[in-house]
Amino acid sequence: MTSINEIQSRISQYGVTRPNRFQVEMTPPPKVRTLLPPLFAERLAIQCETVQLPGKSFSTQPHRIYGPIRKFPYTPTFTNSLDLAFRIGTDYKERSVFDVWQNVVMNQETNMFGYYEDYVVDFVIHQFNEADERIYSVKLFEVWPEAILPIELSAESRDTYNRQTITFAFRYWAETNEVPLTFTSTVSQKKAEDGKIITVLKQSAFAFFDQLPRITGSGGTLFGSIL
Repeated sequence: MTSINEIQSRISQYGVTRPNRFQVEMTPPPKVRTLLPPLFAERLAIQCETVQLPGKSFSTQPHRIYGPIRKFPYTPTFTNSLDLAFRIGTDYKERSVFDVWQNVVMNQETNMFGYYEDYVVDFVIHQFNEADERIYSVKLFEVWPEAILPIELSAESRDTYNRQTITFAFRYWAETNEVPLTFTSTVSQKKAEDGKIITVLKQSAFAFFDQLPRITGSGGTLFGSIL
């Protein structure tokens, strides 16, 4: 039997990953981007609070010659949908962008559906370690907003903020080695004591998101490569 000390030593050796160290990279399709302010993909990355790494399984066919049945896989099966929750800014763009996107899926005035390639995009989910290094990434293909979930408003909710949850449909996903997005916003910088250049805004953002659960009572989102 493995001792407690040995288990602790192995856990210390392997380390653990934290669910709040992630980044989502999503660029709306061209027909939506023309109606958005510049760098809106970066805003969606910052405002994303929760996301799931998608799952995958195999559909199987039972087969028996004699004895117990064997299951043989014949096609991969993906979860095909996942939910993303976004903090909503004062201009409500985190909701209205998906209103526009769904209008590209189906025109609300004509009730005509658009071309599939006009409303699907690919996006990437990155997982980071404690040193803000990318350790795992998946790319989702042919993604589009299947459902805009309701937002609950309440006169009693004063110490929180609005969140918009979107259910995205996708065709499949695969592991990727793509480099995380580097934001292009102008930020102030200073030299560290060792002479290296560090980003002040990045440090401030990390500190804010790490303190977010204490401020709001909810889980904070920390991005491994905000800037």
